Amino acid sequence: MVFFKGGYQKPLLIQRRLYSQTQQPSPHIMFYKNYARPLGKVMLFALATYYGLDLFWWKMNSNEEEAEKKAELEALAASLK
Repeated sequence: MVFFKGGYQKPLLIQRRLYSQTQQPSPHIMFYKNYARPLGKVMLFALATYYGLDLFWWKMNSNEEEAEKKAELEALAASLK
């Protein structure tokens, strides 16, 4: 503790981290630290878009097939009369 005219001031503690000064992170680790989150977001949105459009296509296709079957049944019913 250092007391001076203006009040109390905490002493400065300087800690050296030798492991961070002597060794650079590998490029492999830095690639994942820099790009993993953005690439993950892109992949997530791409998968969500793909499955969303696939579900939309499936629903539209099933509606079309249902309308075709209904039209065929009506044509068969009309031919019986």
